Amino acid sequence: ADGLARESHRKKQIAVNDVKSFPFIALWEGLTCPGATWSQHVTHFDWDVFDRAATGGGIISFDSQSLASYALVSEDYLNIGIRFGYHFTVVDALCGFEERDNYISFRFEGGGADFEKRCLRVLFLAQVLQNHHFEVVSKQDWLTARAEKFSREEARDRLEIIGRLLAFTPFLDMTLD
Repeated sequence: ADGLARESHRKKQIAVNDVKSFPFIALWEGLTCPGATWSQHVTHFDWDVFDRAATGGGIISFDSQSLASYALVSEDYLNIGIRFGYHFTVVDALCGFEERDNYISFRFEGGGADFEKRCLRVLFLAQVLQNHHFEVVSKQDWLTARAEKFSREEARDRLEIIGRLLAFTPFLDMTLD
């Protein structure tokens, strides 16, 4: 089944309200939870300024698709790759009505801070995810986490947790000591 409202198929840009994907909506609820300020106290990375300074101007523009985030959605499935400045996240989830088939896979890597701070952030993410019944493998500044065989309601809760982590930790590596 389709993950988009029928009328959105002809649009160039799709609004969040056009998405009818159960896992996307759960992740979005976490990303937009109350209190998520998107780190207004930390300067956001400006790819356009970086490109002009590093290359003399214009090899990669701020609007470049190589810096974009992408999502593939259906009613019960989500695969999304999100780039936040220097770190990259992938969430892959199937959240149907058959518990045995459901899974969530999460990958997180990189960051803009020094190596030690990026590693501290990954340790924090790993602990939170383990507390929410994910199996986690982490090394240095990257991690993968997986959970499987759970109900649709549990899937919603776990995807919302991932969304909250993404909302509250994009620049955490720059502030950790």
